[in-house]
Amino acid sequence: MGISGKYFAILSASVATVIAAVYVKRAMIRSHRRKLRLVHSQIPNPLNDEELQDKQLNTLPSKTITQWHQQYGPLFEINTSEYKWIFVSDLEAIEAIFIKRSVETSLHSYSAWRNIVNGGCGSGIFFNGGEGRWKYLKAALRDVLSPAFSDSVEGMSRMEIERCTRNLITQTGNHGSVNPSLCVRFAVVNIVLYIAFGKPFAESMNDDTFKRIESILQSYQKLAATSTVAEDKGCPWSFFLKCSPAKSKESKLIYRRQVQPLIQLLVKSARTDNNHNIVKQLDKMREDYHMKDDDIHKIMEEFVFISCRTLCASILWTYALLCHHPKAQTNISQEFIRFWKQNKHFPTFVDQSSFRYYTAFQKECFRYRPIFTFSAPRKITKDVYYDGLIIPKDSILLSSIHALHNDSARYPEPEKFVPERFLYDTNPMHKTSRNCLQSRDHFAFGWGSRACPGVYMVEKFLFDVVINLMSQCSVRPALTVEGDKLYPDIDNYIEAGVMAVPVDFKARFIERDSFK
Repeated sequence: MGISGKYFAILSASVATVIAAVYVKRAMIRSHRRKLRLVHSQIPNPLNDEELQDKQLNTLPSKTITQWHQQYGPLFEINTSEYKWIFVSDLEAIEAIFIKRSVETSLHSYSAWRNIVNGGCGSGIFFNGGEGRWKYLKAALRDVLSPAFSDSVEGMSRMEIERCTRNLITQTGNHGSVNPSLCVRFAVVNIVLYIAFGKPFAESMNDDTFKRIESILQSYQKLAATSTVAEDKGCPWSFFLKCSPAKSKESKLIYRRQVQPLIQLLVKSARTDNNHNIVKQLDKMREDYHMKDDDIHKIMEEFVFISCRTLCASILWTYALLCHHPKAQTNISQEFIRFWKQNKHFPTFVDQSSFRYYTAFQKECFRYRPIFTFSAPRKITKDVYYDGLIIPKDSILLSSIHALHNDSARYPEPEKFVPERFLYDTNPMHKTSRNCLQSRDHFAFGWGSRACPGVYMVEKFLFDVVINLMSQCSVRPALTVEGDKLYPDIDNYIEAGVMAVPVDFKARFIERDSFK
């Protein structure tokens, strides 16, 4: 009994020691977190919720956020009644928070724009960081959009690009100038539908499918665009605020009455079509990626409408910047003529290395006017610690791409359009987009688990668009009745959620003399 009592005393003392150690450690952790939270409370907050709602901020969010980064530093927060938003414009912080801690920082989050695009029905592929079944769907789409698949549809897409160029030249001849947006949307919709469903190109804009997609695209544009002074108390910051009940209801109606029935019809048709298409590829991958029929419909819904919007915006920005920079046009057309004389055939994307200036020009287009001014919002699932700060659970993280692209330490004189800054690197963007952040040329295609799955296809498509255009015509500003030049407005744009879309403009697409 004495021995047992002795052991019991020792055991009790040991347990007490362990409990005390655990208590002390927990107390230390709580103390450490209190200190971190004290530091975190010092993160600059340029605007509180009341000011965000009531102040008439008639500025573009991306430009204002960039100014605040320049004033307050690479991390700052904005508190709304819904969430704490953390904006990041430092590559080291992005590496540490978005990539190395992606498990905790990749959950999809609410945003008015995402709610509009998918009708409030789930997180979706393009807005998801890789949680749950979405990681399989995103991986499936990334595998489908491989270089081999993109190359297999190049011939048909180039035919439609050629038709678009000829239409712009013809309309300029008939009317003196042309707003290129409708021609571009028609060509892009045709190409996307062919790639996605094997659907033959529509011959005119009266085609029923094109009209249905055009109607949806216009509705999305209207719903997602930032508010004007007359709306939402004059606050153009709807991306950071809760989607209004009216917009939320309208987006759900568009999704359920227009988007879903159209995509279901196109998917059904694609499975019996003789042409190579994405739907058939996904059907072959069902088992490997745990996909159901509804999953394929969801992939195609997002692919069609997000691809159409991003490709159209990219082309229109390229046209507008070409119009402003005739020297760039001359350099690209000279590269084309040189290639033609040496090779006696029209270039394809495999010849991209022969177009050094064009490559630099396209990179500068994405740097100067990125179509995505912010990353997709990410919600933090647990406290994240970085550089003596704590970013608390449930905060919303965004990387400020516009601010990154206007960092004068990385891009001297960032307010100027200077393709020559990229002449040192002729690597295509689909390769440089896989580089470490410090070695990237720009950040328009994202990174990590949320990187764009179709970078190769986008780059290939834009190469064909610009080379075809520069081989046939020059892009010049429209003229007033008095003969004054009207250049596209590249300083103001429509900020629809995280996207930046150029305002409508007119230009003259003037045919060149034959180069042959």
